[in-house]
Amino acid sequence: MRLWPDHSLMGGPKTKLLDGLTADMFRMIFHKGMNPKVDSYSAFRDALRQSTGLTALLDTMQIRRIFFTGLAYDFCVGYSAIDAVIDGFEAYIIKSATRAVDIPANGSYPGSIAVIEAEFKRFGVKVIEDLSQLRRAA
Repeated sequence: MRLWPDHSLMGGPKTKLLDGLTADMFRMIFHKGMNPKVDSYSAFRDALRQSTGLTALLDTMQIRRIFFTGLAYDFCVGYSAIDAVIDGFEAYIIKSATRAVDIPANGSYPGSIAVIEAEFKRFGVKVIEDLSQLRRAA
């Protein structure tokens, strides 16, 4: 298994929250990918399917609906949303607030966006194109 290089590091020089948000506004910031030998696309479990504890934490907070943004639409955001549905949550991705790696099609492989979007349909992940649709989903 190939590990992705370090990226999206908390406190890194390119780390920035949306204007108007500060870290102290959140009850917690969840950490994933803490094992340097195992990739972790999903915030809910690593590539070996070991739980990160996020499901239990959200259960104790009585959270049932999750809205996903960030990087990358076709990997971490996507697999986190799928695992959320598997764990019994309602999962929405705000597509305009994400970016994809978009590995291009190669031979019979349809490309990373096509693959993840087929998985969204299979698992019931809902994709909101932009923030104007957010009010209807909430």
